Amino acid sequence: MKHFFFALVLLSSACLNAQAEQFVDSIILSGLPLQVMVEDDTQTPIIVQQYSYVGLDRMTGDSLWSVDRKGISGISQKLSEDYDEAIDVVDVLDVPFVFINGVLVDVRSGKKLIDETEEAKLFRSSHLMADQDLSLIEVSIKAGTRLYGFSVTDGTRRFAIDLNGKPGLSLGGNATAEAGRDPDVLDAESILYYDKQNLYRINIAKGKLDWTYDEKVKEAQMVNEGKHLLLLYPPGGLSLSDYNKEFQLLDIINGKPVYKKPLKMDGNIRQVLPYDGGMAVIHSDGMNIYDFDGSEDGRWKKDFKENGIKSFEMEDGGMMVYFKNKKMKIDPASGEEQMKKAEKLDRPGWTGYEPKATFDFAGEEIKVWGSNSIEVNGEKMTFAQIAFDEANSRIVMAIFNETGSSFRKEVYNYSLKTYDVKTKSTATVGGYNISSGIAELEVVDGRILAYAQDGLSMFHATVVDGSIEKGTIYHYNAIKRKGAKTAKVLGKILGGGSEEEALTDFPGYVKADYPFYVAATKPGFKAANYPKAPGSVYAILGTVNRNSVYTGLPYLFVVDKSTGEEVMRDLLFYDNSQFTLDAKHDRIYVIHGKSVRWYQF
Repeated sequence: MKHFFFALVLLSSACLNAQAEQFVDSIILSGLPLQVMVEDDTQTPIIVQQYSYVGLDRMTGDSLWSVDRKGISGISQKLSEDYDEAIDVVDVLDVPFVFINGVLVDVRSGKKLIDETEEAKLFRSSHLMADQDLSLIEVSIKAGTRLYGFSVTDGTRRFAIDLNGKPGLSLGGNATAEAGRDPDVLDAESILYYDKQNLYRINIAKGKLDWTYDEKVKEAQMVNEGKHLLLLYPPGGLSLSDYNKEFQLLDIINGKPVYKKPLKMDGNIRQVLPYDGGMAVIHSDGMNIYDFDGSEDGRWKKDFKENGIKSFEMEDGGMMVYFKNKKMKIDPASGEEQMKKAEKLDRPGWTGYEPKATFDFAGEEIKVWGSNSIEVNGEKMTFAQIAFDEANSRIVMAIFNETGSSFRKEVYNYSLKTYDVKTKSTATVGGYNISSGIAELEVVDGRILAYAQDGLSMFHATVVDGSIEKGTIYHYNAIKRKGAKTAKVLGKILGGGSEEEALTDFPGYVKADYPFYVAATKPGFKAANYPKAPGSVYAILGTVNRNSVYTGLPYLFVVDKSTGEEVMRDLLFYDNSQFTLDAKHDRIYVIHGKSVRWYQF
């Protein structure tokens, strides 16, 4: 290895709880480690240094592989204030591959699936097709873009196909380009593949490109019993519509357009529905019926004109079209109206706004009204963070208190509140001052845990006989790293951000739980034990205020989530100390000078 060697060294650390199996091993490096990242699929530890990435065997600590970094990437990271995360690596989603400076590595073996000779420049996208044991990786190359297919099981390359996309620039070694939508599976052998510029039909069995449609497509639908593809295009400008005004048909076998150019409607297309051997094209200004024979004229001489058409159905030999709160019967052959005027629809009385989402918890319906508001049993509740304790049918909330908080000092005051869904009883306790605000609540074995945004604070509490009992509040100070001010100045010279301005108001995240709102508004949301962070321990790296020779030195503090007790405290003597938690295996990797230690819990 050009930039890396290691030796196993036996170390020891303070054990505060016999249940914690702690120190496992360590390695000593020839250069300063900047970061330890854990690959998401296999949890392979990867050590990031100024000049290289090194993958380790998770069980033995042996070096598996090494990939060189571009100089500017390592230097930029080293000059960042806290050795910020490397930006020249992509952990490819759902597969055991990482992309580093144009090289795709299988982290299990260190095999280079894409090597330096192929001159890949920029990672663009990845798509997992699990049923086909296929990972699609799109990258920029000097002449354009290339799509690779690899077996997820063993990393075998199945194909490499040059596409027509425009290449991207790669200034710092890698940045992820905006990619297209997920592929559509046509059959066992073929897929439709989208990028931001073109549509492709690809034979994944033979590894060849069948055809290319050189136009940006938002959606393709199989129509006419699978003989044609209906193409819909993205809207332009600031339009809020799903599609623009045009559509096209392609022969699905050869990819040739049915029309000389896309057909243009009077309004933005809303939906296209099958009808009588053709298709009903509904747009924002009306609708018409079109056939698959290549005729560019609709069946009706002119569109049925009406805004806001939602659907239609056949009724007594006519076509009943529904729009807004009305309906109109028209002749399906001509599109002409068969009623003197539209008939108003009966509808229930207005009851107010509808909730953004609903879900079941402990047998009751929970209505989501926003990122900081729910309703249960007819009672609305506001919160800053929320968690659900299924075992006790209990909702746990952190309540932000503007009184007692200081946005200038970035210290925020919270109360804890619990709500029993079965008994409708509540309990509240206040007095939690958290620097940077609460990032997340969690319930583990009935214990309530709260974690700070800056990772330097946490507290826990329990519910006993209907009342909330406070547990320990752990709070530590940030490490003052040598050269941090110099690094910030150099970072600005090299194009980094400017100094942060002092806050003039409370930031939104201290008042609302946006991750909960995003999760709850997705189909299939399950509130039981939400959120359930992986891992049984929580780690904090910081300093403590003590009148001793150790004042200002970093400590690694580890807390057992189920008990709320500190189970390890390790004194670290170097200000480059960092940690990375492999939550799936309850393992913590710690950078300490030129060494990397790891602990098992």
